[in-house]
Amino acid sequence: MSVSPAAKPLHPPAETRLRAGLKVGVIGLGLGLLGATLFIIPDQMPANAVLKVFAEARAGLLTERFEREAWPADAELTVAVGPERAPRLRALIEACPLAGTWRFAGVKSAGAVAIVFTPAEPGQAYERCLRLVDTWIDDGDPAAGDFVVGPEYARLRLSAE
Repeated sequence: MSVSPAAKPLHPPAETRLRAGLKVGVIGLGLGLLGATLFIIPDQMPANAVLKVFAEARAGLLTERFEREAWPADAELTVAVGPERAPRLRALIEACPLAGTWRFAGVKSAGAVAIVFTPAEPGQAYERCLRLVDTWIDDGDPAAGDFVVGPEYARLRLSAE
């Protein structure tokens, strides 16, 4: 006959289920915040700065349109918005992390009145940033709508309706 080993006593778990669940939850929350810090926030910060420039320029150009009953002439954006709004717009453009030129294009040059941004360095980072802006102010399709993102420029069509 074989001898069976002695039965080991059954001990309760070292930590409760609640504590183990909280530990997993805190680790998951930490990983989520790390992912947001590394991937989402770096894309949204420049997009937010670009959005501020488009919004301020749009407001200034529409104000110029209604005050003078005509669109301003094609020019650099800080010249087209008028002297009252130019300092604030200039500060926003200088603070914008995407380097490039900002222009106001009339009907003849762009097919429709628009704000045109031409990046200094076209590429994936520029397009990814402006695709995010497109989801915030337009339909999310970079090839259609009022905000169009191309490989060499971004154009926000204006209307005075």
